[in-house]
Amino acid sequence: MLVVLPLLAIALIIPMLPVQTHLTLSQQGWQATLQIEITIAWVIKLRRAVDISHNVAIAAEHMLKRWRATGEPVKIPLQKTVRRFPGRRVLKALRKPIRYFRKRLKIRRLDVHMEVGGYDAMQSALLSGFSWSLIGTLLAQVSRLVRLDPAVPRVHVVPVFANPAYLAEVDCIAQYRLGNAIFAGVWLLWRAVWDREIRAWARDSWRRKGVEGGGRASDSGLDEDGHGEPEGHGRREHRGR
Repeated sequence: MLVVLPLLAIALIIPMLPVQTHLTLSQQGWQATLQIEITIAWVIKLRRAVDISHNVAIAAEHMLKRWRATGEPVKIPLQKTVRRFPGRRVLKALRKPIRYFRKRLKIRRLDVHMEVGGYDAMQSALLSGFSWSLIGTLLAQVSRLVRLDPAVPRVHVVPVFANPAYLAEVDCIAQYRLGNAIFAGVWLLWRAVWDREIRAWARDSWRRKGVEGGGRASDSGLDEDGHGEPEGHGRREHRGR
């Protein structure tokens, strides 16, 4: 009893712990970095820095090398899978978990700062107007996905008339409960796993991956040879000689 009560208290407290996710995106020219900081209950802090430009360059280099060697940009093209990707089924399966989580997600900060400039004043003005329009469209889409107070977004677009320039910085802070995130993740996984069409696509794609990799089929039994074909009497007689 003395052990059960503390475990029960921990199980009740953990889902109520507040979580804060701080995202900082910095982009200047062709360089883009993303800083991620997750704080749990004001004590546990997890930090990660992602060099987006470097990762994109490595992925493009690998795709180009494979394309030159095999004629295929990726390992398993989607058109070669046994079943077509069930996009509508996936969206339908994920809709309710995402809706549940977004209703419990609060955006505390959303700052957007941009500096754009062209070769002359007219280009700078056009780029500035285009940037305002683009940011407005993106914020409208974000407000459809999560609860966003109209007073939270702060947007600054500064035209640069001296020289061509492009700089963008996004600072976002989101808060939610740990239990809500865990429940939404489990719900999302459950709906994806128990959907028959998604499960069939994943199974066939994995089987196709084994074929592309030259491996043995996953459902080959003891009575099959190395190519997944039934072993005939001729083989047994041949081996027996």
